Amino acid sequence: MGCIKIFNNGMSCFFSNDFGDGTNTVNIYKKPVVCDKYVDELSQKRENAKFLGHFTVKTKAYLSSSDCTDDSIYKFEKGRWFVYLIEPLIFHIEKNDECLNS
Repeated sequence: MGCIKIFNNGMSCFFSNDFGDGTNTVNIYKKPVVCDKYVDELSQKRENAKFLGHFTVKTKAYLSSSDCTDDSIYKFEKGRWFVYLIEPLIFHIEKNDECLNS
């Protein structure tokens, strides 16, 4: 499918890599309380990125190692996560806030 897969026991969502089948790189970032250097690095990475959408974790959600399996390689914390495509096959997933209603 050429996607990354976010899933839990009740749903799956997919974000396209704009390439097709291949090896995706996924960088996951949690917002720090205060860290200007960190915020600057994230802003630079997002500058030319394509916003793909977001997902909200209310209980649990996982990143799958493949878009065809439920093989968990990362567990997301509760909150709202934004997904960006930096370039084909390279994703940037960033925790935006603790909002659970969107």
